[in-house]
Amino acid sequence: MGVISLLYLMQAFQLPAGQHWLNSSRTFPLLLGFGLLLLSILCIVQAYRQKQRGEKNETPITKAMLLRGLFFIVVTLIYLAVYPMIGFFPATFIYVVAMLLFYREIKWYTAFIVAGATLLFIHLIFERLLFLPLPT
Repeated sequence: MGVISLLYLMQAFQLPAGQHWLNSSRTFPLLLGFGLLLLSILCIVQAYRQKQRGEKNETPITKAMLLRGLFFIVVTLIYLAVYPMIGFFPATFIYVVAMLLFYREIKWYTAFIVAGATLLFIHLIFERLLFLPLPT
């Protein structure tokens, strides 16, 4: 992942700089690239620390794990096919609620609050801060 993020960052620096760093076509790709690089560094450090402690984290892949992964892929493909028809915000809201409820990450009523807050955050960051319109 670190190599991919470095290659991604190299390509992001090729994009035009723009007048301001927040109003640039390379702002989001650079933020994404640096985020991926940071995550890959954290993964390497964590793996090194586990190796130093002698811990082994070998979890066998079960049929339930494969079915959950397949469900995620299928629902994501359905989301990508449906969102042009009903719009970005309604499709994303339904998708986030469905994923939170399926994976039982939070209580059912909290899923609606989390999905709404996530969409509000995405709207504020992209449309108000970065001046990038989201698909409708």
